[in-house]
Amino acid sequence: MGGAFLGMGGSSSTGGSNGGSSGRGGASGGVVTCTFGGLLVDAQPLSSYTESGITVLPTAGSWQARTGYGNPAPFIEFIASATGEVRVTAGGSAFRFVSVDLYSSVTTIPYVFTGQMGSTKMFSVSGTVPGTFGNFATVASANAGDLIDTLVIDLTNGVGQNPMGLDNVRLIM
Repeated sequence: MGGAFLGMGGSSSTGGSNGGSSGRGGASGGVVTCTFGGLLVDAQPLSSYTESGITVLPTAGSWQARTGYGNPAPFIEFIASATGEVRVTAGGSAFRFVSVDLYSSVTTIPYVFTGQMGSTKMFSVSGTVPGTFGNFATVASANAGDLIDTLVIDLTNGVGQNPMGLDNVRLIM
């Protein structure tokens, strides 16, 4: 399991760490979190969302806003027995992936995190979060030191009509 499973619950901690990493340009600031706080219409289909310089673009699955629940509310989800995928970017800037909160109503959460710098794959990590029973589980990146410009998050939903989603995408920019 490449990411560190930190736990589940109804509250979030975005951290205040400066992430202090030196590297090839950029990504040495503090942790920046995309909370999806600007999503105001429940069940509205998500085509793209930008917050705090972080853009989340659904590329597979029918993602939608859920304003009545989250870690804290709102969050984004898809409902189907399929793969849901989003691409995370930071306006063309490099960043480091810190963690994301994953959710499933009744199933485990198989995931793949893929980090890219340009056309080069920097890492691909897969794992499975145990059943969260409707809560959120923070999954920390095992590759938080790697500088990337695109993060792909794939979630596999093996049960029809099971809500599965994510909240609080944390990056160092």
